Amino acid sequence: MHPFVITWWNNNESGEMESFTLLVKPRSGFTNRLKMLPSTRYRVWIDGPYGPDRDLGTPISDYGHIFMVATGIGIGAQIPYIKQLLEGYRRGVVRTQKIVLIWQMDLEADYDDVQDWLQELVSEDSGYHFRVRIFNPSLRSSQDPHDVGQHELIKIWGGNVDWREELREELQKQVGNMLITVSANAGVRDVFRRMARKHQSVDLLELEFQPWEWKRSFWSYF
Repeated sequence: MHPFVITWWNNNESGEMESFTLLVKPRSGFTNRLKMLPSTRYRVWIDGPYGPDRDLGTPISDYGHIFMVATGIGIGAQIPYIKQLLEGYRRGVVRTQKIVLIWQMDLEADYDDVQDWLQELVSEDSGYHFRVRIFNPSLRSSQDPHDVGQHELIKIWGGNVDWREELREELQKQVGNMLITVSANAGVRDVFRRMARKHQSVDLLELEFQPWEWKRSFWSYF
């Protein structure tokens, strides 16, 4: 599994990308040197994309309802899809009407790493298509979430996610055809594979990037 994922990008006034942010899992060699020298400037060559064809038969932007599942650092793989969908909606080129992200953090500090991006996504969602539910296992379970962000569309609960219940609620409020995208630990991926087999009305996409199963205090953003 490759150690890089693009989590964010910024465009100039002409709509051309002028910068992007990589999430890097240091291994040995070059990626380990990046971790040791985060402020060093590098000249890089970028080409691609590579990897398997993830064709679902239906473009992601044609699904009416997208249910996104993330644990820990898996949030980094979901954010670019959300960003691209919302940008496409503003241009009138996507059919998606509802995007729901359920994220179970590994560490309480995880939210600090991505809060600016989530806040920007919510602030740019003029059509109120995007909802975020975050679960913090280090806090006591509560029926009353803490609202953060503009329009109170980001909600943080204490405790762990009941994934089956979350999917059941979304199926009851399904808007058009539904896609589930998953970037999560192995246990959660297994849960959604089983549930997808029971619900033929939804499609399941396991994203190319999936979290590692060990401590992720070594992750770095560049």
